[in-house]
Amino acid sequence: MVTIKFMCPLCKKIFKGEVPKVSLGEIGSAGFVHNNHVVIVDYDYHGVIRSINAINMCNVIDGDFISCPYCNEPIRIPNDIEGYTELAYVHKDHVAIVYLFDRKHYAIDVVNIVSEQETATQKENPIDSIINKVGLNLASNLLIRRIIFGKSDIDAPKEVLRLINKIVKELDISKNVDLGIDISIAERISYTFFEKFLDKIRKLSKDIALYKLGNLVKLIRKYILLLDHFHREGMNELAEEFINQITNEDLRTFVHQIYSQLSAGEKMQKETQLNFMVNMN
Repeated sequence: MVTIKFMCPLCKKIFKGEVPKVSLGEIGSAGFVHNNHVVIVDYDYHGVIRSINAINMCNVIDGDFISCPYCNEPIRIPNDIEGYTELAYVHKDHVAIVYLFDRKHYAIDVVNIVSEQETATQKENPIDSIINKVGLNLASNLLIRRIIFGKSDIDAPKEVLRLINKIVKELDISKNVDLGIDISIAERISYTFFEKFLDKIRKLSKDIALYKLGNLVKLIRKYILLLDHFHREGMNELAEEFINQITNEDLRTFVHQIYSQLSAGEKMQKETQLNFMVNMN
């Protein structure tokens, strides 16, 4: 068995569950039943989630019946399929997913239901605690240094360091290599994007806030590693084109300022290149 953890696309809560481990190279599927919808999660050998799809449970009261291919229980296909593309039918230990093409053509997939546990939502949000102790600007500075640049020797009050280390542990990024960026860069970039982001998630539950922060950290580090790769290969025009495709203006400015410092002569550690190759695969 392997543990997977995910956020439901509809109810926005964090859940985890034990699912059967699949062979290397295979993709497994598991169904999780929520109040009025089902979440289908695809995952790989390592328990890494490959896709998540939330589907409303069927509440059709008129239509033709077909049989579930797994248990033969009846499944009702609506007479009017307008507005329907897929429907979930929960049976005893599995869920039947009907994909509707037209009134007479459809496909059925059956996925086993897995019991799950909603993670606690009233735990201390360390992001909010850090902001309350040192303010939004300094909190942004410290977190950028530690969780994005990968610096482990930041200078902060003892309690703030404890909270930051807690975030590092929760996000499982303690093994992230130091990007080798001169720490002075953190003094020369705009925090607007990161401040807005932290302010937006500080009042969320701990699990949801850290889930969102973790995804952002991975995204920004990949951007930086990719841009450094372009810089080392002399592909500056391609780097600029890549930056311009970032749709969020504040994020684009944030990434561009870091890249500008790299282009000015900042060097990244050799390990970063290896990390880049791993992360991009």
